Amino acid sequence: MFVTHLSAEIALPEVFGRSGVRHWRFVERNVHCAWFHLEVIELEFERSSMYLLGSVQDLEQAIRELHDLHDRFQVKETQLISTRAMNNTGRWAMEPLLEISELTDDRDGSVSYKYTVEGGQSYLDSALETPTKFLKTRTIFSAA
Repeated sequence: MFVTHLSAEIALPEVFGRSGVRHWRFVERNVHCAWFHLEVIELEFERSSMYLLGSVQDLEQAIRELHDLHDRFQVKETQLISTRAMNNTGRWAMEPLLEISELTDDRDGSVSYKYTVEGGQSYLDSALETPTKFLKTRTIFSAA
């Protein structure tokens, strides 16, 4: 989830913006979990827009909606913004995302996510200490 502050709003006349859209100089994110940066190309104008998506579910929905509009839009790149705890580097990191797998634990049905980034590094986003057995795996996103 992203938080917007009224003091950060940029009041643009509709001629410079799109109807029903508000512009912000910055947004706040106070949830310490992974999120996503999605670059989308509008094919007719060869113009790109960046989307900040706060959850796997938001990314999955955006990809599904863009797939339906494939004749107008194309996903150029998807990046994972991982927490310092997830990537074990001591800092947040932004890396090109290759794949997201949803892992369902066969013991209690809890869901974890495995992120694979460029270079082959994988991160597990899970509340479990050592998730070892999974009933099923579902690929949610693949850059291929």
